[in-house]
Amino acid sequence: MTKTILTLATIAISTIGLSQSKFEVQKNGTSYSNEQILSAFEGANLCGSYFKDKRNVLQMNDGTIVELKSAKEILSEGIELREECILPDGTVYYDCIWSIAENGLLLKGFQTEKYKSEKEYKHVNHEN
Repeated sequence: MTKTILTLATIAISTIGLSQSKFEVQKNGTSYSNEQILSAFEGANLCGSYFKDKRNVLQMNDGTIVELKSAKEILSEGIELREECILPDGTVYYDCIWSIAENGLLLKGFQTEKYKSEKEYKHVNHEN
């Protein structure tokens, strides 16, 4: 009986710990394990990537989709988030190519094959 209670307590604590995150993996791709994705995003400084009231959807080079929770969600879960890390919902967040390096770091790359510069990206996407 004691083992059952300890097992249930461990599961409950693990679940609470996992839910206390600034992001959610929505879809796993073909190259990275779930552990690699979690480790890379937990270790990354994504300040300036969180919208105030909506989620920021990031797509990785292998098809993985990760949603950064909104600042409102993060703060409601009791997780600290500095004010300067929050973007207004109308802010343009440029499409990037996200990947994980061999050393486990999260990498953010610009789509140079598609757009030669930020100016061209803005022109093609009708931004000022």
